[in-house]
Parts: sequence; structure tokens; C-alpha cells
Amino acid sequence: MRLGSAIDATPAREHIEALIRKGASQSAIAAAVGASRLTVWQILHCQRPRIYPGLAAALLALTPAQCQHRGEMDPRPTLRILEELTDLGYTQRQLASWLGYSRQAIGRNQGNPRMTQRFAEAVAVLKVKLERGQLRRA
Repeated sequence: MRLGSAIDATPAREHIEALIRKGASQSAIAAAVGASRLTVWQILHCQRPRIYPGLAAALLALTPAQCQHRGEMDPRPTLRILEELTDLGYTQRQLASWLGYSRQAIGRNQGNPRMTQRFAEAVAVLKVKLERGQLRRA
């Protein structure tokens, strides 16, 4: 494709902004269309005012569901479990130790709108172990 065939990126930029408002990350958008995160960033920040029609079409066709980053999931169920455990008196330090994370990482995950599936599964397994009495407080 020749450079002269590039088109205005405004509609694509507006669609990227809408996807981000609905929870998509720039990385997830880039992965979904096969572009680099830098390309998405440049479009979003008007650093790339013109783009190729194929990229524009791919971006405009994206739905929020297609932009869910691999490994990321809805954090609410996991946050509820962590809240239940802290309400039962478990400290972030103790939970972090059992999960194999730093205490700071637990805090970051609690305030993060995105959560990895790995972390969510680890929290679910921890809850089961605690319910079964397989772990004891330090």
C-alpha cells in the first residue's frame, strides 16, 4: 500500500477512545488488530493523523468483547473474596505470603480495574484451602 493512500485517523481515534472508556487497554486493542501498542498510542494521541484503510477498518470493527486482554478478567469476584478474608482478620501480609505475592502487589490488585486470571485463580484456591483448614494463621 502506498503512503499516499492513508486516510484520516479521526474516526479510528474516536473509536479507540470509546473502547478505552469501556475498559479496553491500548495493548488489548493493538493485539486484537495485529498492530503495535505504539501505533495505537500514536493514533490515540494524534501523533499519527493518517492511517492505512485496512488498519482503520480493523479498528472500527472492534467490539469491547474482542478487546479483553488475554489473561485479564472481571476483578469483582476476586475482590469480594479478598474483602471477605480481610474482614475475617487475615492481613494483606499473610494473604500475600500464602499467594506468593508481595503485600504491595495485593494492594495494587485490590485497586486495579483489571486482574489477571492467574491471580484470580490463586485467590480462589487460597479461599478453599482456608475453608478446609489446610492453612493456619502465622
